[in-house]
Amino acid sequence: MRKAYIPAEAVERFHSKYQINPCTGCWEWTDALSSRGGYGRLKVGRVAVRAHRASYLIHKGSIPESLVVCHACD
Repeated sequence: MRKAYIPAEAVERFHSKYQINPCTGCWEWTDALSSRGGYGRLKVGRVAVRAHRASYLIHKGSIPESLVVCHACD
């Protein structure tokens, strides 16, 4: 299991960086995207974390090694 900690100030920034699509309910990232793949990014200290992984860490906790965290609604 990969343990990670998202500080409170990064959690607050995370929640200001998406909008909920009223038609689909999807959380659509409105800030920085990676140059490869267009993944949402959230700066946590000096590290850029993919937004979908940050969301999992914030809402569920550590990410098990065997889990693939989905970045799109499906």
